[in-house]
Amino acid sequence: MKFKNSLFKIEVAVLSFLIKIWSLTLRLKLKDKSSWEKLKTDKKPKLIIFWHRHLFYLLKFFQNSGFYPLISLSSDGELIAAIARKFGLCPIRGSSSRGGAAALLKILKKIKDEQATVLITADGPRGPAGKIKPGILKIMETKGVEVFPVSWYASRKKIFKKSWDQFILPLPFSTIFLAVGNNLQNGSSDLKAEIIEDRLNLLEKECINYFLKGVSDEQN
Repeated sequence: MKFKNSLFKIEVAVLSFLIKIWSLTLRLKLKDKSSWEKLKTDKKPKLIIFWHRHLFYLLKFFQNSGFYPLISLSSDGELIAAIARKFGLCPIRGSSSRGGAAALLKILKKIKDEQATVLITADGPRGPAGKIKPGILKIMETKGVEVFPVSWYASRKKIFKKSWDQFILPLPFSTIFLAVGNNLQNGSSDLKAEIIEDRLNLLEKECINYFLKGVSDEQN
């Protein structure tokens, strides 16, 4: 057991180091820096949602924020959670398929009692891709919680087309365009899953369109 634990710690340390070094080569272009700074410092309870395929760069983007990402109880989730801690995040463990009820209670407690900001991959750890999980709608019912979609795209990237989520890996020395959308709770007291999906997809298209103005190399 000690040997396995040691190997796990080494794996976490090496992967965390590689992700940080990799991310340092990337140039970030924010759609609206002032809005992001306000979002980061505002102490209101918040839910930040994004598609699973955007997970890689968001580890770096949310680094040292102290936010609470929801991460599955799977073995892969254990590794991601350990890496997230290395990036200054505070994982909550659970997913729609395993430990979901307990995780939902933890999230609601964090939001209500600590005015926390929770990060969730909107289509969960296993998909289907681009489909909102019911737990997000439950969290959105919490009084006073604000919900912000986030998306990004890269000038040069590898898209893993055989993965369920079409995972995106930005290539070294590429530019990242990242956008934080408006609070989804504004002007709507009854948001449907389809509306949230549309908002996330539109935000992603905005990020993609940023690079259509020029020439970008895509490796698939």
